[in-house]
Amino acid sequence: MFKKFISSGLSVDTKIGAMLGYTHAFHHDAIPLLLKKKTNGNWAIKACVADAIGWIQPQPKLGDTYEDCVSALLPFVKNKNWAIRNSGAWALARMGAKDAVLPMIKAMRSEKTRDILPYLQVLTQRRNVQEYDHWMNWWHTQKMETFRTGKQMLDHTSILEFYRVKDLTKNVIFVIDVSGSMNEPQESYTYGQEGNRREVPTRLRIAQNELQKVVKTLHHETRFNIIYFSHEFFKWKEQPVQATHSYIQLALDDIERRTAIGGTEGLIAIEMGMQQIGAETIFFLTDGDLQSRIRNNISTQSLTTYNQNNERPTRIHAVVILDQKRNNSSAPVQIVTDNNGGQMQEVE
Repeated sequence: MFKKFISSGLSVDTKIGAMLGYTHAFHHDAIPLLLKKKTNGNWAIKACVADAIGWIQPQPKLGDTYEDCVSALLPFVKNKNWAIRNSGAWALARMGAKDAVLPMIKAMRSEKTRDILPYLQVLTQRRNVQEYDHWMNWWHTQKMETFRTGKQMLDHTSILEFYRVKDLTKNVIFVIDVSGSMNEPQESYTYGQEGNRREVPTRLRIAQNELQKVVKTLHHETRFNIIYFSHEFFKWKEQPVQATHSYIQLALDDIERRTAIGGTEGLIAIEMGMQQIGAETIFFLTDGDLQSRIRNNISTQSLTTYNQNNERPTRIHAVVILDQKRNNSSAPVQIVTDNNGGQMQEVE
């Protein structure tokens, strides 16, 4: 029945549902049919092919079948379509495909395709390597006979996207600005259709939506926590908890109840996130100016020093909401992300 739907003239959604159903029902036996669909002209079906192969996670012991999957997915990592590119890179990382390393490194040369970085980092177990030149240097000096892939690291790992910043992690802390300025309207977002501006949501509302969306995607064995900050600090839980259905629902309800008031003390909040047990990744969001908020002997450099002294350093990503009225600067936040293996995203 699955084969019939996949090959039929029915809608793309029906074909995708059948494809995933066939994958889960027949596992490795689904691979030949999936590979036939890799050249389909619809981007959603191509991305689904990669996702399905990734879930099957074929291994080298399958011989030609494994090689066929790798060969089929390699062109995906430089595809112009974001979904195809990321699905292909994710699947190759799950497979531990050594042959994908160099093509993925080459894709890093272009700003348009370097969003596959988190999958390359997991595949190679090089979580702190960022730039193309550094990757090429590593490639040329690495003895490939000792190269071990990181596919096992993807077990129980969440693939997260927060304001278009992406990462793979097993333990994540969200550090979220709830200062008074977050009540300002987010002018770059509008609700409504056909360009009719019926409502301009606040920065807080957009942050709540983005945070709820990413929390819903957490793998059930990933651990997470949320720290809200203004001039005060509020931990949702004292330490990270497992992303069970009940904890996710509690987190969603808590996010919805949050209000914005007070000043901004972002650096202290980041340090609190780094002190969380097992913190592997921090997603930091603010519309404040960290440059004017350095106090209590905490600075961008002291955070870096603290992190480097940790047995397992925390990767810090940041989203900065730019405020034209206050002319806030993202430069101090850029220093934090650059020095701590993260990415920064500016939002107007």
